[in-house]
Amino acid sequence: MKRAVLLWLSLAPAVGGWAQEYRFVGPVAPDTPLRAANESFDPLHGLLTPGQPATYLLTPDTTPEMLRHLLLMSALVGEGGAFGDRFSDGPAVSAQPYWPQMKGLEALAERLSGWMRGGGRQGSVAVVLPSAQGREMADAEAGALRAVLNQLVEMQTGYRVIAADELAAAVTAEGKLTLGPEAIKAVILPRVRIERSEVVEAARRLLAGGVKVIATHNLPKGPEGVSWVEEAFGVKSIDDINDAVFAKGNAIVVPAELGRLAPILNGMQCEDLFLYPPSRDVVAARYAKDAEPDTDTYLLYNASAMPVDTYLTIYRKCAPDVQDLDTGAQRPAPGYRHTEAGTTLLPLVLQPEQAVALVCRPAPTEADDSHIAQAPGLEQVRLIERGGKPVVAGLARLNGTHTVMLSDGRKGKARVEGLPPELLIDGAWRFATKTAFERQPTLISQARVRAVREGDDPSQWMAADLDEADWDRLKIGDPLPSLLPKWRAKWLGFSGDGEVRHYRRTFEVAGPVRTATLTVTADNGYEAFVNGELVGADGDWYKAETYDIAAKLRPGANVIGIRARNEGSFGGMLCEAGIALQDGNLVRLVSDGDWRVSRDAPEGWPAAGFDDDAWGAPEVGSSPPVAPWGEVPGLPPEPNTGREIWYRFDLPPGAARLQLPEGAKALRLYVDGRETELSADLGKPKGAALRQATLVVAGPDPLAAPIECAGDPSQILIGDWATQGLRGYAGEATYERVIDLPPEYAAERLFLDLGEVGACASVTINGKDAGLRLCRPYRFDLGEHVRKARNRLQITVANTLASAGDSPAPAGVIGPVRLLPYRQVEVAPE
Repeated sequence: MKRAVLLWLSLAPAVGGWAQEYRFVGPVAPDTPLRAANESFDPLHGLLTPGQPATYLLTPDTTPEMLRHLLLMSALVGEGGAFGDRFSDGPAVSAQPYWPQMKGLEALAERLSGWMRGGGRQGSVAVVLPSAQGREMADAEAGALRAVLNQLVEMQTGYRVIAADELAAAVTAEGKLTLGPEAIKAVILPRVRIERSEVVEAARRLLAGGVKVIATHNLPKGPEGVSWVEEAFGVKSIDDINDAVFAKGNAIVVPAELGRLAPILNGMQCEDLFLYPPSRDVVAARYAKDAEPDTDTYLLYNASAMPVDTYLTIYRKCAPDVQDLDTGAQRPAPGYRHTEAGTTLLPLVLQPEQAVALVCRPAPTEADDSHIAQAPGLEQVRLIERGGKPVVAGLARLNGTHTVMLSDGRKGKARVEGLPPELLIDGAWRFATKTAFERQPTLISQARVRAVREGDDPSQWMAADLDEADWDRLKIGDPLPSLLPKWRAKWLGFSGDGEVRHYRRTFEVAGPVRTATLTVTADNGYEAFVNGELVGADGDWYKAETYDIAAKLRPGANVIGIRARNEGSFGGMLCEAGIALQDGNLVRLVSDGDWRVSRDAPEGWPAAGFDDDAWGAPEVGSSPPVAPWGEVPGLPPEPNTGREIWYRFDLPPGAARLQLPEGAKALRLYVDGRETELSADLGKPKGAALRQATLVVAGPDPLAAPIECAGDPSQILIGDWATQGLRGYAGEATYERVIDLPPEYAAERLFLDLGEVGACASVTINGKDAGLRLCRPYRFDLGEHVRKARNRLQITVANTLASAGDSPAPAGVIGPVRLLPYRQVEVAPE
């Protein structure tokens, strides 16, 4: 069942614009949403849909880290084949801001393809599918198969798959099974139905030929009933097995605890390599090339956010090289040794999300084998020659004595002193935004909005340092009524068939009442009281009823009480009171968290003098329309008091000019609390380099399109863009600054660590490329490009389209940004 794995992109029309999607042929499922990075990968997907394209939607919040994870897991868990040479880069695809930086992902795909071409994934375990058309599996069979495959992945055990109806032809008369270049040692039957007699015969031949046949979850079924099962496994039913593992010769049953598979397969050396201490976070696969039959390549991926420190046992004597799959850098693996059992033991530390290839070639003869056995405290170690003698070269991060040892026992030491500490790069950076295509004005696509009624004083809302906690956020282009509805009461919910709730709201009336109404509804019915007197009752919750309550009110303390009853699974109460006083003031009450609620109804509960301190707070829902009630006819309109809409925006760094959309010319503009002409140059708002500069627009209508904000490069601090006036910006940006190195750093090898980044970053130093990172760690080797004193550092960051949507992720260089000095060390063992 060998199949190619092809990655491509297509463009599809969608409501409101476009949609992008990735398609794979192979180990993924159709129409599966792209999972978050490092989430467990389900290898069953590709097996259930052999040869069928599978779609992964490229959603606005899809990050380069997620795409890299998907690419690696497809290579490690997939059923072989090769990736396409490159990603599509059509104009519409590049709408994702990070797309111009996808050369890093393209290079990773090419390296994976290089290991996968001209050979295939190896594995000495075969997993039997119910049929060639795996889609026909029942849910129980699919669940059992998924559990087995995931267990093998967690054990770093390579597997091949074969359909039950293909098994008979694949098993030789001697009871051997070969899939690809390698003989199978164990065949796993995860709740598989064997319906044909020739398949039963194949299973008998496998057992006789010394191949382990392992049944999991249940015993296999077949046309001969229990006869061959009893013959092979020694039991008629899985109910007859009380042990976690039951065996009769080469037939093994693992009823439920799949963790018991590990010692069975480990004892047969079925896994690709053995990790101690074990780690479920490391995913591994073994590949071989037809042109290099003596070389095995192990791809390893730490799919977690924590480092993994482990020892690898490789079941052969070899001389391993380690290649970083992201950068392509390859060097001999240090610290390995050969054992008397004919294996190779290798210490290995995998950083979070690191992916490497171990290239294992035959070990040289003992006389010719000289490699680094120990080099603690050194990184990027390699064995070089100086004057015909071996020298260990590496990078030291800490001061002190560093001891190295070669495989022949020779040792050497080097003393590191005066290595300076890491250097924090804080303060402001020169900053400029740009899009995926070219430099363009930043689009302000979100605002905070508040309605000002006639008579209110809005002057306080012009200030730049206003606390906006009680303002609503509006995505520009959304209809304003969705954010400022005419009906602001909220459903107060409760559940249970036949349940009753009693609600109370106490309020003050400052003087004589001119008019007053109470509008109420409840699912499924209610009784409404004002100051203890019944004013109305209804059982038709599909619409609200309005009652005149002016005669029931009096100056001072007043109470509205509502008894609501439910018939069915979920109920609720909704009400509003509007009270106009003779002096022109308006009192407005709505159902919200200020009400009190009780299941019980003590005597006098709806009266003004009742003590409700022991009552609880209600369960507050949302305002209509909201499920399950939807629109509610009969709700009162907004009081017609006149209203002005105020919008507040954060100006991005360097903001100099604004272009409002058509139809917004009547708006008034305030910058840092001062009214400004719409056509005026903003200049440089005070403090814009170091804090938010705030824009306020007032007018009668909502904005229908984003505001364009153009300007010159300015300055910004390290941190989330959203906190510095760039909320809603999806695109690329550059950080640039000149760094004057202290003298003690000039002679060291320097690495730049950006801390956290959203979502990917590339770095240049003095105009020279220092690399690209799609995921953690965002660390760059500045190498030979560093000058002794003054250096110009530039960081280019791209985020995702999610920043322009409703759920933005942190964007930009989050930091902290540090320079890490290393000392280049050479040690000559004696």
